[in-house]
Amino acid sequence: MLSICDSADVLSTLRIVKIIIQIIKIIVPIILIITMAMSYTKAVASNDNDAVKKAHQSMIKKGIAAAVIFLVPTLVGIIAKLSANNYDYMKCIANANSDGIDRAYTDQVSTSIDNLSSNITSSEYNRLLSDINKIKNPTIRNQELNKLNRYMVYAVINDGLANLVNNNTEENRKKVQDEINKLSDSDPQKKVFQDKLNQYSSGSKKPGVNLGIASGYYKGHNGSLDYYVYFPPEATTNMPVILWLHGDNPRIEWIKNNHVGETAYKAGVPAIMIEPYGGADFGQRSNPGWAEGGLLPNLKNIVEEVCNKYSCDRSNINIGGHSRGAIGTWLMVSKYPNYFHAAAPVSCCAYGDFKPKSFSGMKVWAWRGSNKGVGDDNDNIYGSCMQSNVNAVKPYAKVVKYTIQPNTTHGEATDKLQRDPEFVKFIFSD
Repeated sequence: MLSICDSADVLSTLRIVKIIIQIIKIIVPIILIITMAMSYTKAVASNDNDAVKKAHQSMIKKGIAAAVIFLVPTLVGIIAKLSANNYDYMKCIANANSDGIDRAYTDQVSTSIDNLSSNITSSEYNRLLSDINKIKNPTIRNQELNKLNRYMVYAVINDGLANLVNNNTEENRKKVQDEINKLSDSDPQKKVFQDKLNQYSSGSKKPGVNLGIASGYYKGHNGSLDYYVYFPPEATTNMPVILWLHGDNPRIEWIKNNHVGETAYKAGVPAIMIEPYGGADFGQRSNPGWAEGGLLPNLKNIVEEVCNKYSCDRSNINIGGHSRGAIGTWLMVSKYPNYFHAAAPVSCCAYGDFKPKSFSGMKVWAWRGSNKGVGDDNDNIYGSCMQSNVNAVKPYAKVVKYTIQPNTTHGEATDKLQRDPEFVKFIFSD
Protein backbone atom coordinates (compact mmCIF):
# COMPACT_ATOMS: atom_id res chain seq x y z
CA MET A 1 0.00 0.00 0.00
CA LEU A 2 1.50 3.35 -1.05
CA SER A 3 1.39 6.17 1.52
CA ILE A 4 0.26 9.65 0.57
CA CYS A 5 3.90 10.71 0.41
CA ASP A 6 4.57 8.11 -2.28
CA SER A 7 2.17 9.92 -4.59
CA ALA A 8 3.91 11.81 -7.36
CA ASP A 9 1.06 14.33 -7.52
CA VAL A 10 1.32 15.02 -3.78
CA LEU A 11 5.08 15.46 -4.04
CA SER A 12 4.68 17.78 -7.03
CA THR A 13 2.28 19.94 -5.01
CA LEU A 14 4.63 19.93 -2.01
CA ARG A 15 7.51 20.93 -4.26
CA ILE A 16 5.55 24.00 -5.36
CA VAL A 17 4.75 24.75 -1.71
CA LYS A 18 8.45 24.44 -0.82
CA ILE A 19 9.36 26.85 -3.60
CA ILE A 20 6.74 29.34 -2.43
CA ILE A 21 7.98 29.05 1.18
CA GLN A 22 11.56 29.54 0.00
CA ILE A 23 10.52 32.67 -1.91
CA ILE A 24 8.66 34.01 1.14
CA LYS A 25 11.60 33.12 3.38
CA ILE A 26 13.93 35.31 1.27
CA ILE A 27 11.74 38.00 -0.24
CA VAL A 28 9.74 39.00 2.86
CA PRO A 29 12.81 39.61 5.09
CA ILE A 30 14.40 41.64 2.27
CA ILE A 31 11.26 43.75 1.96
CA LEU A 32 11.20 44.25 5.74
CA ILE A 33 14.84 45.27 5.79
CA ILE A 34 14.35 47.70 2.89
CA THR A 35 11.27 49.31 4.44
CA MET A 36 13.03 49.39 7.81
CA ALA A 37 16.05 51.16 6.33
CA MET A 38 13.89 53.63 4.44
CA SER A 39 11.88 54.51 7.57
CA TYR A 40 15.00 54.94 9.69
CA THR A 41 16.74 57.06 7.05
CA LYS A 42 13.69 59.28 6.74
CA ALA A 43 13.49 59.70 10.53
CA VAL A 44 17.19 60.65 10.81
CA ALA A 45 16.82 63.18 7.98
CA SER A 46 13.94 64.86 9.80
CA ASN A 47 16.12 65.68 12.88
CA ASP A 48 13.15 64.65 15.00
CA ASN A 49 14.30 62.68 18.05
CA ASP A 50 10.85 61.16 18.61
CA ALA A 51 10.69 60.04 14.99
CA VAL A 52 14.18 58.54 15.25
CA LYS A 53 13.19 56.76 18.45
CA LYS A 54 10.02 55.33 16.85
CA ALA A 55 11.94 54.31 13.73
CA HIS A 56 14.51 52.59 15.93
CA GLN A 57 11.77 50.61 17.72
CA SER A 58 10.12 49.72 14.42
CA MET A 59 13.48 48.62 13.04
CA ILE A 60 13.96 46.23 15.95
CA LYS A 61 10.47 44.76 15.48
CA LYS A 62 10.90 44.35 11.72
CA GLY A 63 14.34 42.84 12.22
CA ILE A 64 12.88 40.28 14.61
CA ALA A 65 10.02 39.58 12.19
CA ALA A 66 12.46 39.10 9.31
CA ALA A 67 14.58 36.74 11.40
CA VAL A 68 11.50 34.76 12.48
CA ILE A 69 10.20 34.44 8.93
CA PHE A 70 13.62 33.32 7.74
CA LEU A 71 14.15 30.83 10.57
CA VAL A 72 10.64 29.34 11.08
CA PRO A 73 10.86 26.73 8.29
CA THR A 74 14.26 25.64 9.63
CA LEU A 75 12.94 25.42 13.20
CA VAL A 76 9.90 23.39 12.06
CA GLY A 77 12.21 20.96 10.27
CA ILE A 78 14.40 20.54 13.39
CA ILE A 79 11.36 19.89 15.60
CA ALA A 80 9.98 17.39 13.08
CA LYS A 81 13.28 15.51 13.01
CA LEU A 82 13.25 15.24 16.80
CA SER A 83 9.74 13.74 16.74
CA ALA A 84 9.50 10.04 15.81
CA ASN A 85 5.85 10.50 14.83
CA ASN A 86 6.65 12.79 11.91
CA TYR A 87 8.40 10.28 9.64
CA ASP A 88 5.84 10.62 6.84
CA TYR A 89 6.03 14.41 7.02
CA MET A 90 9.79 14.37 6.72
CA LYS A 91 9.60 11.82 3.90
CA CYS A 92 7.24 14.12 2.02
CA ILE A 93 9.48 17.13 2.49
CA ALA A 94 12.66 15.21 1.62
CA ASN A 95 11.20 13.67 -1.54
CA ALA A 96 9.49 16.82 -2.80
CA ASN A 97 12.17 17.48 -5.38
CA SER A 98 12.81 16.61 -9.01
CA ASP A 99 14.48 13.25 -8.31
CA GLY A 100 11.94 12.26 -5.66
CA ILE A 101 9.01 13.07 -7.91
CA ASP A 102 10.57 11.09 -10.76
CA ARG A 103 11.05 8.08 -8.46
CA ALA A 104 7.46 8.41 -7.27
CA TYR A 105 6.10 8.43 -10.82
CA THR A 106 8.20 5.38 -11.62
CA ASP A 107 7.01 3.44 -8.54
CA GLN A 108 3.43 4.58 -9.01
CA VAL A 109 3.33 3.56 -12.67
CA SER A 110 5.10 0.26 -12.07
CA THR A 111 2.68 -0.68 -9.28
CA SER A 112 -0.37 0.30 -11.37
CA ILE A 113 0.78 -1.72 -14.38
CA ASP A 114 1.52 -4.76 -12.20
CA ASN A 115 -2.06 -4.58 -10.91
CA LEU A 116 -3.68 -4.21 -14.34
CA SER A 117 -6.20 -6.79 -15.54
CA SER A 118 -7.67 -7.69 -18.90
CA ASN A 119 -10.61 -5.37 -18.07
CA ILE A 120 -8.49 -2.25 -18.69
CA THR A 121 -10.22 0.55 -20.61
CA SER A 122 -8.71 3.18 -22.90
CA SER A 123 -9.20 5.92 -20.30
CA GLU A 124 -7.17 3.91 -17.77
CA TYR A 125 -4.57 3.12 -20.42
CA ASN A 126 -4.24 6.80 -21.41
CA ARG A 127 -3.94 7.90 -17.77
CA LEU A 128 -1.05 5.49 -17.21
CA LEU A 129 0.51 6.55 -20.50
CA SER A 130 0.38 10.17 -19.34
CA ASP A 131 2.09 9.23 -16.05
CA ILE A 132 4.78 7.25 -17.87
CA ASN A 133 5.59 10.25 -20.05
CA LYS A 134 6.31 12.24 -16.87
CA ILE A 135 9.20 9.92 -16.00
CA LYS A 136 12.44 11.71 -16.91
CA ASN A 137 14.74 8.70 -17.10
CA PRO A 138 14.39 7.54 -20.76
CA THR A 139 15.48 3.95 -20.03
CA ILE A 140 12.91 3.49 -17.25
CA ARG A 141 10.27 5.32 -19.27
CA ASN A 142 10.72 2.94 -22.23
CA GLN A 143 10.66 -0.10 -19.93
CA GLU A 144 7.31 0.96 -18.48
CA LEU A 145 5.94 1.78 -21.93
CA ASN A 146 6.77 -1.74 -23.11
CA LYS A 147 5.02 -3.22 -20.07
CA LEU A 148 1.92 -1.08 -20.68
CA ASN A 149 1.70 -1.63 -24.43
CA ARG A 150 0.76 -5.30 -24.07
CA TYR A 151 -2.50 -4.09 -22.51
CA MET A 152 -3.33 -1.71 -25.37
CA VAL A 153 -5.27 -4.28 -27.41
CA TYR A 154 -7.19 -5.30 -24.26
CA ALA A 155 -8.25 -1.68 -23.78
CA VAL A 156 -9.38 -1.37 -27.40
CA ILE A 157 -11.37 -4.62 -27.19
CA ASN A 158 -13.06 -3.61 -23.93
CA ASP A 159 -14.02 -0.23 -25.37
CA GLY A 160 -15.38 -1.95 -28.46
CA LEU A 161 -17.47 -4.36 -26.39
CA ALA A 162 -18.81 -1.47 -24.32
CA ASN A 163 -19.77 0.34 -27.51
CA LEU A 164 -21.81 -2.67 -28.64
CA VAL A 165 -24.23 -2.16 -25.74
CA ASN A 166 -25.89 0.67 -27.64
CA ASN A 167 -24.42 0.21 -31.12
CA ASN A 168 -24.62 -3.51 -31.87
CA THR A 169 -23.99 -3.34 -35.61
CA GLU A 170 -22.18 -5.73 -37.91
CA GLU A 171 -19.53 -3.08 -38.60
CA ASN A 172 -18.81 -2.53 -34.90
CA ARG A 173 -18.74 -6.27 -34.19
CA LYS A 174 -16.22 -6.73 -37.02
CA LYS A 175 -13.97 -4.06 -35.49
CA VAL A 176 -13.95 -5.93 -32.19
CA GLN A 177 -13.36 -9.24 -33.95
CA ASP A 178 -10.37 -7.79 -35.81
CA GLU A 179 -8.83 -6.71 -32.49
CA ILE A 180 -9.48 -10.12 -30.90
CA ASN A 181 -7.77 -11.76 -33.86
CA LYS A 182 -4.62 -9.78 -33.03
CA LEU A 183 -4.25 -11.78 -29.80
CA SER A 184 -2.15 -14.92 -29.96
CA ASP A 185 -3.93 -18.25 -29.57
CA SER A 186 -1.92 -18.84 -26.39
CA ASP A 187 -3.41 -15.74 -24.75
CA PRO A 188 -6.06 -17.03 -22.28
CA GLN A 189 -8.04 -13.79 -22.70
CA LYS A 190 -8.67 -14.49 -26.37
CA LYS A 191 -11.42 -17.02 -25.64
CA VAL A 192 -12.88 -14.81 -22.89
CA PHE A 193 -13.19 -11.87 -25.27
CA GLN A 194 -14.53 -14.11 -28.05
CA ASP A 195 -17.26 -15.47 -25.77
CA LYS A 196 -18.29 -11.94 -24.85
CA LEU A 197 -18.43 -10.92 -28.50
CA ASN A 198 -20.45 -14.01 -29.38
CA GLN A 199 -23.22 -12.80 -27.09
CA TYR A 200 -23.58 -9.75 -29.30
CA SER A 201 -23.15 -11.71 -32.53
CA SER A 202 -26.12 -13.85 -31.55
CA GLY A 203 -28.29 -10.76 -31.71
CA SER A 204 -28.27 -9.69 -28.07
CA LYS A 205 -28.19 -5.95 -27.63
CA LYS A 206 -26.22 -6.18 -24.41
CA PRO A 207 -24.35 -8.85 -22.48
CA GLY A 208 -26.54 -10.86 -20.15
CA VAL A 209 -26.35 -11.57 -16.43
CA ASN A 210 -25.52 -15.16 -15.55
CA LEU A 211 -28.70 -17.00 -14.58
CA GLY A 212 -26.82 -19.21 -12.15
CA ILE A 213 -28.56 -22.42 -13.25
CA ALA A 214 -27.08 -25.71 -14.39
CA SER A 215 -27.07 -26.54 -18.08
CA GLY A 216 -29.75 -28.95 -19.25
CA TYR A 217 -33.51 -29.42 -19.55
CA TYR A 218 -36.07 -28.02 -17.10
CA LYS A 219 -39.71 -29.04 -17.20
CA GLY A 220 -42.58 -26.55 -17.12
CA HIS A 221 -46.33 -26.47 -17.65
CA ASN A 222 -48.61 -23.88 -19.16
CA GLY A 223 -52.29 -24.31 -19.88
CA SER A 224 -52.79 -27.75 -21.38
CA LEU A 225 -49.18 -28.26 -22.41
CA ASP A 226 -46.08 -29.54 -20.70
CA TYR A 227 -42.81 -28.21 -22.08
CA TYR A 228 -39.08 -28.44 -21.57
CA VAL A 229 -36.57 -25.58 -21.63
CA TYR A 230 -32.96 -26.27 -22.55
CA PHE A 231 -30.29 -23.97 -21.10
CA PRO A 232 -26.70 -23.97 -22.42
CA PRO A 233 -23.69 -23.86 -20.08
CA GLU A 234 -23.31 -20.47 -18.38
CA ALA A 235 -26.78 -19.39 -19.49
CA THR A 236 -27.47 -15.67 -19.19
CA THR A 237 -30.27 -13.21 -19.58
CA ASN A 238 -30.69 -11.54 -23.00
CA MET A 239 -30.21 -14.83 -24.82
CA PRO A 240 -32.04 -15.64 -28.07
CA VAL A 241 -34.80 -18.25 -27.98
CA ILE A 242 -36.01 -20.92 -30.37
CA LEU A 243 -39.39 -22.62 -30.02
CA TRP A 244 -39.15 -26.08 -31.59
CA LEU A 245 -42.30 -28.01 -32.51
CA HIS A 246 -42.18 -31.79 -32.76
CA GLY A 247 -43.93 -33.93 -35.34
CA ASP A 248 -46.40 -36.80 -35.06
CA ASN A 249 -44.11 -39.02 -32.98
CA PRO A 250 -43.20 -36.89 -29.97
CA ARG A 251 -42.09 -39.89 -27.93
CA ILE A 252 -39.12 -40.18 -30.30
CA GLU A 253 -38.53 -36.53 -31.11
CA TRP A 254 -39.17 -34.85 -27.80
CA ILE A 255 -35.92 -34.03 -26.01
CA LYS A 256 -33.82 -36.94 -27.26
CA ASN A 257 -33.71 -35.97 -30.92
CA ASN A 258 -33.34 -32.20 -30.50
CA HIS A 259 -29.86 -30.74 -30.83
CA VAL A 260 -30.34 -27.03 -31.54
CA GLY A 261 -29.29 -26.01 -28.02
CA GLU A 262 -26.06 -28.02 -28.00
CA THR A 263 -25.19 -27.05 -31.59
CA ALA A 264 -25.78 -23.37 -30.91
CA TYR A 265 -23.54 -23.41 -27.84
CA LYS A 266 -20.72 -25.16 -29.70
CA ALA A 267 -21.09 -22.71 -32.60
CA GLY A 268 -20.69 -19.72 -30.28
CA VAL A 269 -24.32 -18.56 -30.39
CA PRO A 270 -25.74 -19.92 -27.10
CA ALA A 271 -29.52 -19.87 -26.96
CA ILE A 272 -32.53 -21.12 -25.01
CA MET A 273 -34.57 -23.89 -26.64
CA ILE A 274 -38.25 -24.39 -25.75
CA GLU A 275 -39.87 -27.74 -26.59
CA PRO A 276 -43.60 -28.10 -25.94
CA TYR A 277 -45.17 -31.56 -25.75
CA GLY A 278 -48.42 -32.08 -27.66
CA GLY A 279 -49.38 -35.29 -25.87
CA ALA A 280 -49.20 -39.03 -26.52
CA ASP A 281 -52.18 -38.89 -28.93
CA PHE A 282 -50.63 -36.02 -30.91
CA GLY A 283 -51.36 -36.14 -34.64
CA GLN A 284 -54.47 -38.26 -34.26
CA ARG A 285 -57.95 -37.08 -35.17
CA SER A 286 -58.70 -36.32 -31.52
CA ASN A 287 -55.54 -34.19 -31.22
CA PRO A 288 -54.42 -32.67 -34.56
CA GLY A 289 -52.03 -30.45 -32.62
CA TRP A 290 -50.24 -27.53 -34.22
CA ALA A 291 -51.69 -28.23 -37.65
CA GLU A 292 -55.19 -27.06 -36.79
CA GLY A 293 -54.06 -23.95 -34.93
CA GLY A 294 -55.95 -24.60 -31.69
CA LEU A 295 -52.77 -24.86 -29.60
CA LEU A 296 -50.99 -21.89 -31.16
CA PRO A 297 -51.99 -19.39 -28.42
CA ASN A 298 -50.69 -21.87 -25.83
CA LEU A 299 -47.33 -21.94 -27.60
CA LYS A 300 -47.06 -18.16 -27.52
CA ASN A 301 -47.97 -18.17 -23.83
CA ILE A 302 -45.16 -20.65 -23.14
CA VAL A 303 -42.62 -18.41 -24.90
CA GLU A 304 -43.87 -15.41 -22.93
CA GLU A 305 -43.65 -17.35 -19.67
CA VAL A 306 -40.04 -18.36 -20.34
CA CYS A 307 -39.00 -14.88 -21.51
CA ASN A 308 -40.61 -13.20 -18.51
CA LYS A 309 -38.88 -15.56 -16.12
CA TYR A 310 -35.43 -15.58 -17.71
CA SER A 311 -35.32 -12.18 -19.49
CA CYS A 312 -34.66 -13.47 -22.98
CA ASP A 313 -33.77 -11.28 -25.96
CA ARG A 314 -37.23 -10.48 -27.26
CA SER A 315 -35.83 -9.19 -30.54
CA ASN A 316 -34.48 -12.68 -31.23
CA ILE A 317 -37.38 -15.09 -30.70
CA ASN A 318 -37.32 -17.85 -33.32
CA ILE A 319 -39.38 -20.88 -34.29
CA GLY A 320 -38.84 -24.17 -36.08
CA GLY A 321 -40.46 -27.54 -36.36
CA HIS A 322 -40.46 -30.94 -38.04
CA SER A 323 -43.27 -32.46 -40.11
CA ARG A 324 -46.50 -31.45 -38.35
CA GLY A 325 -44.26 -29.06 -36.38
CA ALA A 326 -43.32 -27.45 -39.71
CA ILE A 327 -47.01 -26.85 -40.37
CA GLY A 328 -47.21 -25.26 -36.94
CA THR A 329 -44.18 -23.10 -37.77
CA TRP A 330 -45.77 -21.71 -40.95
CA LEU A 331 -49.04 -21.07 -39.08
CA MET A 332 -47.47 -19.54 -35.93
CA VAL A 333 -45.70 -16.90 -37.99
CA SER A 334 -48.89 -16.31 -39.95
CA LYS A 335 -50.88 -15.84 -36.74
CA TYR A 336 -48.29 -13.69 -34.93
CA PRO A 337 -46.59 -11.35 -37.44
CA ASN A 338 -43.64 -9.28 -36.19
CA TYR A 339 -43.16 -11.66 -33.25
CA PHE A 340 -40.49 -13.98 -34.63
CA HIS A 341 -36.98 -13.16 -35.80
CA ALA A 342 -36.50 -16.31 -37.92
CA ALA A 343 -38.33 -19.51 -38.87
CA ALA A 344 -37.16 -23.01 -39.85
CA PRO A 345 -39.95 -25.27 -41.17
CA VAL A 346 -38.60 -28.77 -41.83
CA SER A 347 -40.15 -31.47 -43.99
CA CYS A 348 -43.65 -30.12 -44.49
CA CYS A 349 -45.67 -27.22 -45.85
CA ALA A 350 -48.47 -24.97 -44.68
CA TYR A 351 -52.15 -25.27 -45.19
CA GLY A 352 -55.10 -23.49 -43.66
CA ASP A 353 -54.58 -19.91 -42.51
CA PHE A 354 -51.16 -19.36 -44.12
CA LYS A 355 -50.30 -15.66 -44.60
CA PRO A 356 -47.05 -14.99 -46.50
CA LYS A 357 -47.08 -11.26 -45.65
CA SER A 358 -46.63 -12.15 -41.97
CA PHE A 359 -43.05 -13.20 -42.84
CA SER A 360 -42.09 -9.58 -43.62
CA GLY A 361 -38.55 -8.76 -42.45
CA MET A 362 -37.88 -12.31 -41.21
CA LYS A 363 -35.21 -14.86 -41.99
CA VAL A 364 -36.50 -18.21 -43.24
CA TRP A 365 -34.63 -21.43 -43.83
CA ALA A 366 -36.90 -24.19 -45.15
CA TRP A 367 -35.33 -27.64 -45.22
CA ARG A 368 -36.32 -31.11 -46.38
CA GLY A 369 -34.76 -34.43 -47.22
CA SER A 370 -34.68 -36.21 -50.57
CA ASN A 371 -34.46 -39.98 -50.54
CA LYS A 372 -36.57 -41.13 -53.46
CA GLY A 373 -36.70 -44.90 -53.78
CA VAL A 374 -34.89 -45.62 -50.50
CA GLY A 375 -36.73 -45.62 -47.17
CA ASP A 376 -39.59 -43.23 -46.64
CA ASP A 377 -40.47 -40.90 -49.48
CA ASN A 378 -42.47 -38.28 -47.55
CA ASP A 379 -40.12 -35.34 -48.08
CA ASN A 380 -40.31 -35.77 -51.85
CA ILE A 381 -44.07 -35.87 -51.57
CA TYR A 382 -44.02 -32.54 -49.68
CA GLY A 383 -41.48 -31.00 -52.04
CA SER A 384 -43.92 -29.25 -54.35
CA CYS A 385 -45.96 -27.51 -51.66
CA MET A 386 -42.82 -26.53 -49.69
CA GLN A 387 -41.45 -24.88 -52.80
CA SER A 388 -44.77 -23.09 -53.19
CA ASN A 389 -44.57 -21.80 -49.58
CA VAL A 390 -41.00 -20.63 -50.10
CA ASN A 391 -41.93 -18.76 -53.26
CA ALA A 392 -44.88 -17.15 -51.47
CA VAL A 393 -42.80 -15.67 -48.61
CA LYS A 394 -39.81 -14.57 -50.73
CA PRO A 395 -41.29 -11.16 -51.65
CA TYR A 396 -41.71 -10.31 -47.96
CA ALA A 397 -39.00 -12.08 -45.95
CA LYS A 398 -35.59 -10.54 -45.31
CA VAL A 399 -33.73 -13.72 -46.31
CA VAL A 400 -35.10 -17.03 -47.58
CA LYS A 401 -33.12 -20.25 -47.94
CA TYR A 402 -34.47 -23.56 -49.16
CA THR A 403 -32.29 -26.64 -48.77
CA ILE A 404 -33.01 -30.10 -50.18
CA GLN A 405 -30.70 -32.54 -48.43
CA PRO A 406 -29.86 -35.62 -50.55
CA ASN A 407 -29.91 -39.16 -49.16
CA THR A 408 -32.00 -38.00 -46.22
CA THR A 409 -35.27 -39.51 -45.09
CA HIS A 410 -38.18 -37.64 -43.57
CA GLY A 411 -37.11 -38.71 -40.10
CA GLU A 412 -33.44 -37.80 -40.63
CA ALA A 413 -33.98 -34.28 -41.96
CA THR A 414 -34.43 -32.53 -38.62
CA ASP A 415 -31.50 -34.33 -37.03
CA LYS A 416 -29.13 -33.24 -39.82
CA LEU A 417 -30.39 -29.66 -39.78
CA GLN A 418 -30.07 -29.24 -36.03
CA ARG A 419 -26.49 -30.51 -36.03
CA ASP A 420 -25.43 -28.00 -38.70
CA PRO A 421 -23.56 -25.04 -37.10
CA GLU A 422 -24.38 -22.87 -40.10
CA PHE A 423 -28.07 -23.34 -39.36
CA VAL A 424 -27.89 -21.98 -35.81
CA LYS A 425 -25.67 -19.10 -36.90
CA PHE A 426 -28.23 -18.24 -39.57
CA ILE A 427 -31.20 -18.41 -37.21
CA PHE A 428 -29.78 -16.43 -34.29
CA SER A 429 -27.61 -13.83 -36.07
CA ASP A 430 -28.88 -10.53 -37.49
